[in-house]
Amino acid sequence: MDHTELEVDRRLAALWQEARFGPTVERVRDQVLAGGSERLDHGRFRLLQAVAAHGPCPMRELADALGITASTVTRSVQRLEAADLVVRMPGRHDQREVFVDLTDEGRRMWRYFTDRALSTYQEIFATFTVDERAVLADMLERILKSADALLR
Repeated sequence: MDHTELEVDRRLAALWQEARFGPTVERVRDQVLAGGSERLDHGRFRLLQAVAAHGPCPMRELADALGITASTVTRSVQRLEAADLVVRMPGRHDQREVFVDLTDEGRRMWRYFTDRALSTYQEIFATFTVDERAVLADMLERILKSADALLR
């Protein structure tokens, strides 16, 4: 079946507009973060994720990585610290700089939620073959890169 580029572009635009990505992603996130034996709100999970990805890092880097203000990171880190999920420590070279790292409990919680997320996504994508999932992953990466480049 031959399709013109314009026909395909119109179909993609219509499907994109009709897509429920936002609400669906939120429902999946809620299922992962609140549907098991442990619960964590999205903001705190994002912070755990950022600390896990960057290792011990300065709070200002966390703010940049998450696209939020330093004061918001400070409040979030305080809450996570009170829950024994992160620890703050002074910088090695500059005592004014504050680094954040996961505690053992923070690592356990992060693994728990990332394992739940992976399991959920495996169920969602089980309808596709491994090769189809690889192609889909490649295309989604390209979509995100293109959207990020356009929206900068």
